[in-house]
Amino acid sequence: MTIHVPVIMVSYSVLALAMFIAHAQIVVMAVAPNRRRSIDTIDQTHYWYVHVGSILLLVGIATGSMWGASSWGRYWGWDPKEVWSLIALLAYLAIMHVRIDRQAIPGWAKALGGVLLLAVFALIIPKLAPVTSGKIAALAGTVVIIGFFVTARGMFATAVKSIVAFWTIIMTYLGVNYVLGIGLHSYGFGTGAVVHYMFWLGAIDMLLVVACGGLFLLRRRTATADAPARGKQAVTA
Repeated sequence: MTIHVPVIMVSYSVLALAMFIAHAQIVVMAVAPNRRRSIDTIDQTHYWYVHVGSILLLVGIATGSMWGASSWGRYWGWDPKEVWSLIALLAYLAIMHVRIDRQAIPGWAKALGGVLLLAVFALIIPKLAPVTSGKIAALAGTVVIIGFFVTARGMFATAVKSIVAFWTIIMTYLGVNYVLGIGLHSYGFGTGAVVHYMFWLGAIDMLLVVACGGLFLLRRRTATADAPARGKQAVTA
Protein backbone atom coordinates (compact mmCIF):
# COMPACT_ATOMS: atom_id res chain seq x y z
CA MET A 1 0.00 0.00 0.00
CA THR A 2 2.85 2.40 0.79
CA ILE A 3 4.03 2.02 -2.82
CA HIS A 4 0.66 1.73 -4.59
CA VAL A 5 -1.05 4.83 -3.19
CA PRO A 6 1.77 7.36 -3.88
CA VAL A 7 2.42 5.95 -7.37
CA ILE A 8 -1.25 5.97 -8.38
CA MET A 9 -1.77 9.50 -7.05
CA VAL A 10 1.32 10.77 -8.89
CA SER A 11 0.02 9.13 -12.07
CA TYR A 12 -3.32 10.89 -11.63
CA SER A 13 -1.48 14.19 -11.11
CA VAL A 14 0.70 13.77 -14.21
CA LEU A 15 -2.31 12.80 -16.34
CA ALA A 16 -4.19 15.80 -14.94
CA LEU A 17 -1.37 18.04 -16.18
CA ALA A 18 -1.63 16.31 -19.56
CA MET A 19 -5.35 17.06 -19.58
CA PHE A 20 -4.77 20.77 -18.87
CA ILE A 21 -2.15 20.94 -21.62
CA ALA A 22 -4.59 19.17 -23.98
CA HIS A 23 -7.15 21.90 -23.29
CA ALA A 24 -4.57 24.55 -24.16
CA GLN A 25 -3.73 22.63 -27.31
CA ILE A 26 -7.28 22.41 -28.66
CA VAL A 27 -7.90 26.09 -27.90
CA VAL A 28 -4.74 27.20 -29.73
CA MET A 29 -5.42 24.88 -32.67
CA ALA A 30 -8.97 26.21 -32.93
CA VAL A 31 -8.24 29.92 -32.44
CA ALA A 32 -4.73 30.28 -33.90
CA PRO A 33 -4.09 27.33 -36.26
CA ASN A 34 -1.26 29.17 -38.04
CA ARG A 35 0.98 29.11 -34.96
CA ARG A 36 2.53 25.82 -35.97
CA ARG A 37 5.64 26.06 -33.82
CA SER A 38 3.64 26.73 -30.66
CA ILE A 39 1.20 23.93 -31.50
CA ASP A 40 4.04 21.45 -32.10
CA THR A 41 5.68 22.40 -28.78
CA ILE A 42 2.43 22.01 -26.87
CA ASP A 43 1.74 18.68 -28.60
CA GLN A 44 5.16 17.26 -27.73
CA THR A 45 4.84 18.39 -24.11
CA HIS A 46 1.34 16.93 -23.89
CA TYR A 47 2.45 13.57 -25.28
CA TRP A 48 5.39 13.42 -22.85
CA TYR A 49 3.01 13.81 -19.89
CA VAL A 50 0.63 11.20 -21.34
CA HIS A 51 3.53 8.79 -21.80
CA VAL A 52 4.92 9.22 -18.27
CA GLY A 53 1.48 9.24 -16.66
CA SER A 54 0.49 6.02 -18.45
CA ILE A 55 3.64 4.24 -17.25
CA LEU A 56 2.96 5.34 -13.68
CA LEU A 57 -0.69 4.29 -14.01
CA LEU A 58 0.39 0.82 -15.15
CA VAL A 59 2.79 0.55 -12.21
CA GLY A 60 0.05 1.76 -9.86
CA ILE A 61 -2.38 -0.89 -11.11
CA ALA A 62 0.26 -3.62 -10.82
CA THR A 63 1.18 -2.67 -7.25
CA GLY A 64 -2.52 -2.36 -6.45
CA SER A 65 -3.07 -5.95 -7.56
CA MET A 66 -0.21 -7.02 -5.28
CA TRP A 67 -1.86 -5.16 -2.41
CA GLY A 68 -5.14 -6.88 -3.30
CA ALA A 69 -3.46 -10.28 -3.14
CA SER A 70 -2.08 -9.43 0.29
CA SER A 71 -5.34 -7.96 1.64
CA TRP A 72 -8.10 -9.92 -0.07
CA GLY A 73 -6.33 -13.05 -1.33
CA ARG A 74 -6.59 -12.33 -5.07
CA TYR A 75 -4.69 -10.20 -7.57
CA TRP A 76 -7.72 -9.27 -9.69
CA GLY A 77 -11.40 -9.64 -8.91
CA TRP A 78 -13.17 -7.38 -11.44
CA ASP A 79 -14.06 -4.95 -8.68
CA PRO A 80 -15.63 -1.75 -10.14
CA LYS A 81 -12.51 0.27 -9.36
CA GLU A 82 -10.29 -2.35 -10.94
CA VAL A 83 -12.47 -2.33 -14.05
CA TRP A 84 -12.45 1.46 -14.36
CA SER A 85 -8.70 1.64 -13.79
CA LEU A 86 -8.29 -0.87 -16.61
CA ILE A 87 -10.59 1.22 -18.84
CA ALA A 88 -8.49 4.31 -18.10
CA LEU A 89 -5.25 2.46 -18.87
CA LEU A 90 -6.64 1.09 -22.16
CA ALA A 91 -7.75 4.60 -23.14
CA TYR A 92 -4.25 5.99 -22.67
CA LEU A 93 -2.67 2.98 -24.37
CA ALA A 94 -4.95 3.62 -27.36
CA ILE A 95 -3.74 7.24 -27.49
CA MET A 96 -0.09 6.14 -27.62
CA HIS A 97 -0.68 3.21 -29.99
CA VAL A 98 -2.55 5.25 -32.60
CA ARG A 99 0.08 7.98 -32.40
CA ILE A 100 2.95 5.52 -32.90
CA ASP A 101 1.22 3.54 -35.65
CA ARG A 102 1.54 5.94 -38.59
CA GLN A 103 0.38 3.39 -41.16
CA ALA A 104 -3.23 2.84 -42.11
CA ILE A 105 -5.01 0.06 -40.23
CA PRO A 106 -5.47 -2.93 -42.59
CA GLY A 107 -8.97 -4.13 -43.35
CA TRP A 108 -8.51 -7.52 -41.70
CA ALA A 109 -7.48 -5.83 -38.44
CA LYS A 110 -10.61 -3.66 -38.50
CA ALA A 111 -12.77 -6.73 -39.17
CA LEU A 112 -11.11 -8.67 -36.35
CA GLY A 113 -11.56 -5.75 -33.97
CA GLY A 114 -15.23 -5.52 -34.92
CA VAL A 115 -15.76 -9.24 -34.30
CA LEU A 116 -14.04 -9.05 -30.91
CA LEU A 117 -16.11 -5.99 -29.97
CA LEU A 118 -19.34 -7.80 -30.90
CA ALA A 119 -18.22 -10.82 -28.87
CA VAL A 120 -17.58 -8.64 -25.82
CA PHE A 121 -20.98 -6.99 -26.10
CA ALA A 122 -22.62 -10.40 -26.59
CA LEU A 123 -21.19 -11.37 -23.20
CA ILE A 124 -22.12 -8.08 -21.54
CA ILE A 125 -25.68 -7.48 -22.77
CA PRO A 126 -27.27 -10.55 -21.08
CA LYS A 127 -25.82 -9.38 -17.76
CA LEU A 128 -27.58 -6.01 -18.16
CA ALA A 129 -31.07 -7.52 -18.07
CA PRO A 130 -33.53 -5.97 -18.04
CA VAL A 131 -32.23 -3.98 -21.00
CA THR A 132 -33.54 -0.41 -20.95
CA SER A 133 -33.27 2.50 -23.36
CA GLY A 134 -30.73 4.13 -21.08
CA LYS A 135 -28.49 1.06 -21.13
CA ILE A 136 -28.79 0.83 -24.92
CA ALA A 137 -27.80 4.50 -25.23
CA ALA A 138 -24.83 3.89 -22.92
CA LEU A 139 -23.69 0.93 -25.04
CA ALA A 140 -24.06 2.97 -28.25
CA GLY A 141 -22.01 5.77 -26.71
CA THR A 142 -19.36 3.24 -25.70
CA VAL A 143 -19.09 1.99 -29.28
CA VAL A 144 -18.72 5.56 -30.56
CA ILE A 145 -16.00 6.37 -28.02
CA ILE A 146 -14.08 3.16 -28.80
CA GLY A 147 -14.30 3.89 -32.52
CA PHE A 148 -13.01 7.42 -31.96
CA PHE A 149 -10.07 6.29 -29.83
CA VAL A 150 -9.05 3.59 -32.31
CA THR A 151 -9.52 5.41 -35.62
CA ALA A 152 -9.13 9.17 -35.03
CA ARG A 153 -5.66 10.54 -35.77
CA GLY A 154 -3.89 13.87 -35.63
CA MET A 155 -2.78 16.26 -32.90
CA PHE A 156 -6.26 17.67 -32.27
CA ALA A 157 -7.79 14.19 -31.97
CA THR A 158 -5.01 13.13 -29.60
CA ALA A 159 -5.69 16.12 -27.34
CA VAL A 160 -9.44 15.37 -27.29
CA LYS A 161 -8.73 11.73 -26.43
CA SER A 162 -6.55 12.84 -23.53
CA ILE A 163 -9.38 14.99 -22.17
CA VAL A 164 -11.91 12.17 -22.47
CA ALA A 165 -9.44 9.65 -21.01
CA PHE A 166 -8.92 11.79 -17.92
CA TRP A 167 -12.64 11.69 -17.24
CA THR A 168 -12.26 7.91 -16.92
CA ILE A 169 -9.69 8.72 -14.20
CA ILE A 170 -12.29 10.95 -12.53
CA MET A 171 -14.77 8.07 -12.72
CA THR A 172 -12.15 5.71 -11.25
CA TYR A 173 -11.32 8.01 -8.35
CA LEU A 174 -14.63 9.73 -7.54
CA GLY A 175 -17.36 7.82 -9.38
CA VAL A 176 -16.54 4.40 -7.99
CA ASN A 177 -15.71 5.65 -4.51
CA TYR A 178 -18.68 7.92 -3.93
CA VAL A 179 -21.39 7.27 -6.57
CA LEU A 180 -21.64 3.57 -7.40
CA GLY A 181 -21.64 2.49 -3.78
CA ILE A 182 -20.51 -1.07 -4.57
CA GLY A 183 -17.24 -2.94 -4.45
CA LEU A 184 -14.36 -3.10 -2.00
CA HIS A 185 -13.18 0.41 -2.93
CA SER A 186 -16.48 2.15 -2.30
CA TYR A 187 -16.56 4.70 0.51
CA GLY A 188 -20.22 5.60 0.28
CA PHE A 189 -22.78 6.73 -2.26
CA GLY A 190 -24.99 9.65 -3.05
CA THR A 191 -24.95 12.93 -4.91
CA GLY A 192 -22.89 15.15 -2.67
CA ALA A 193 -21.48 18.54 -3.58
CA VAL A 194 -18.30 17.12 -5.15
CA VAL A 195 -20.23 14.78 -7.43
CA HIS A 196 -22.70 17.52 -8.33
CA TYR A 197 -19.92 19.89 -9.31
CA MET A 198 -18.16 17.15 -11.29
CA PHE A 199 -21.27 16.58 -13.39
CA TRP A 200 -21.54 20.29 -14.18
CA LEU A 201 -17.81 20.57 -14.85
CA GLY A 202 -17.95 17.57 -17.17
CA ALA A 203 -20.84 19.09 -19.13
CA ILE A 204 -19.04 22.42 -19.48
CA ASP A 205 -15.85 20.65 -20.49
CA MET A 206 -17.61 18.69 -23.22
CA LEU A 207 -19.22 21.88 -24.54
CA LEU A 208 -15.76 23.48 -24.72
CA VAL A 209 -14.37 20.48 -26.59
CA VAL A 210 -17.28 20.48 -29.04
CA ALA A 211 -16.97 24.25 -29.62
CA CYS A 212 -13.21 24.04 -30.24
CA GLY A 213 -13.69 20.99 -32.45
CA GLY A 214 -16.32 22.76 -34.54
CA LEU A 215 -14.15 25.85 -34.94
CA PHE A 216 -11.09 23.73 -35.79
CA LEU A 217 -12.97 21.78 -38.48
CA LEU A 218 -14.49 24.97 -39.90
CA ARG A 219 -11.09 26.68 -40.17
CA ARG A 220 -9.51 23.59 -41.72
CA ARG A 221 -12.30 23.30 -44.28
CA THR A 222 -11.94 26.98 -45.14
CA ALA A 223 -8.18 26.63 -45.52
CA THR A 224 -8.65 23.57 -47.75
CA ALA A 225 -11.15 25.43 -49.93
CA ASP A 226 -8.84 28.45 -50.25
CA ALA A 227 -5.78 26.38 -51.18
CA PRO A 228 -6.75 25.83 -54.90
CA ALA A 229 -7.52 29.53 -55.28
CA ARG A 230 -4.15 30.52 -53.87
CA GLY A 231 -2.47 28.00 -56.18
CA LYS A 232 -4.16 29.50 -59.23
CA GLN A 233 -3.12 33.00 -58.20
CA ALA A 234 0.49 31.85 -57.81
CA VAL A 235 0.46 30.23 -61.27
CA THR A 236 -1.05 33.34 -62.85
CA ALA A 237 1.52 35.57 -61.17
